[in-house]
Amino acid sequence: MAQDPLWSPLASSDAARHVVAVVVCAGLTPQGTPANLTREFQTGQQVYLVCTVEGITAGERHRLSVRWLLDGRLVQVAGAHSSALVMENGNVSFSITYPSSGAGVARVYWDEPVGDNNDFPNDNFLAHTRTFTIHQDANDL
Repeated sequence: MAQDPLWSPLASSDAARHVVAVVVCAGLTPQGTPANLTREFQTGQQVYLVCTVEGITAGERHRLSVRWLLDGRLVQVAGAHSSALVMENGNVSFSITYPSSGAGVARVYWDEPVGDNNDFPNDNFLAHTRTFTIHQDANDL
């Protein structure tokens, strides 16, 4: 069976060792798994990012962060840079609604220090980058 390109595994890196898959989608199932995999969204539509985390040992505490960008800049909405505490294997999800159209990017960081705003592509804490497109909703024209 061919692997879905939206579920492609990440490149090997220290940060990506625990974040084994990242996907953008238009919804979540009641169990918190991705639904409606896509890379095309409308303004005003909820964009979900689901990260699958593995290799957590009992008692460990990790920080998973996401930065949501639009056309290369942090999108100016609440939650554009958010984090979750990870203490067990499983899915961790984030979501955001983009107010305007453009090239969307979600950058996922593993154990990024609080206050670290490094956006370099070789950032040691960067686990993965997922790209997608935000289109203007025809109803908003």
